[in-house]
Amino acid sequence: MLKKLSIKQLLLLAFLLAGLLPAMLVSFLSFYQTRTVLKQEITRDMQTLSTAVANDIERMMFERLRNVQSWSQLSIMQELKVGDIDKRLSIFLDGLAHSYGSIYNAIYVEDLQGNIIASSNAQKIGQQHVNKPLWFTASLSDKPLTISKIEQNVLAISEEIIDENTNIPMGKLVVEFNWNTVQDALNNVIKKSTAAALLDNEGNVLAATANWETIQAGHGMQATSQLSQQSPVAHWQVRVEKLHSVAVAPVHKLGYIFLGLLAATLLLAAVLVRPIAHAITHPLM
Repeated sequence: MLKKLSIKQLLLLAFLLAGLLPAMLVSFLSFYQTRTVLKQEITRDMQTLSTAVANDIERMMFERLRNVQSWSQLSIMQELKVGDIDKRLSIFLDGLAHSYGSIYNAIYVEDLQGNIIASSNAQKIGQQHVNKPLWFTASLSDKPLTISKIEQNVLAISEEIIDENTNIPMGKLVVEFNWNTVQDALNNVIKKSTAAALLDNEGNVLAATANWETIQAGHGMQATSQLSQQSPVAHWQVRVEKLHSVAVAPVHKLGYIFLGLLAATLLLAAVLVRPIAHAITHPLM
C-alpha cells in the first residue's frame, strides 16, 4: 500500500506519525499520573468527611453522657429521698428538657423499685418504668453509665443517684436522648450522591442517611473513620460511600479533555505538515 503513495503523501504521513506518537505517549502518561492523583484526592476528601462526621457524633455523645453524669450528682437529686413531695425536682427536670429543645424526649428519676418519682413529663410521675434492654456500659471519669438499646428512635442513658449521707444508691436518673438528632447530623453534611451511616463494632447500622441502602448497593467508593479510643463509644464508626459514577466523574472529564487535546494536536499537525511536505517535494516534481 505504501508503494502506491506519492513522496508528498509519504512525507505527510511521516511528519504526522513523528508528531502524533510522542504526543499520544505524553498524553497517556500525563493522564495516568493525573488520574492517580485525582483519585487519591477524592479518597482523601471522603476520608476527611467521614472523620468530620465521626468527630461530630463523638462530641454529641460525650455531651449527652456528661449531662447525665453531672445532673445525677446535683444536690437537688436528693429530693428523691422524700419522694419529691414539693415537685421541685420535677420542675427542675422540666426546665432542663425545655432548655435543650428537641434533644431530649424526657428526663426522669426513678426509685429502686422502678417507680417514676419525678419527670419532665408530669403524666409519667407515679408510673412503673419498664427498663429497656441493656446495650452496653460506658465509662466517664471512671463512673459507669448504662446505655439501653435504641427503640423507637430513643436512646436511654441512665446513672445511679447516690444518697449523699449513706453513699448507697437510692435510684437512678434516666435521660431519653432523641436519636433523630444523630440522623440529622448525618443528613446535614451529606450530599445527594453521597451516603453515610453510623455502625457499631459488628457492622450493624445505628443511623444512616435516607439514601444509604441505595448507594451502598451500587458498591461505590467508601471511607471509614473510627471514633477515637478516648470516646465512651469508641467501638462505633462512621462510613461514607459515594456512587462510583459520581466519584470518578472528574476522572472521566479529565480523560475527555486529554482526548480533545490529542485530537486538536492531530488536526494542527495535519494543517502545518501539509505545506511543509509540499515545499520539500515541489523541487522533485
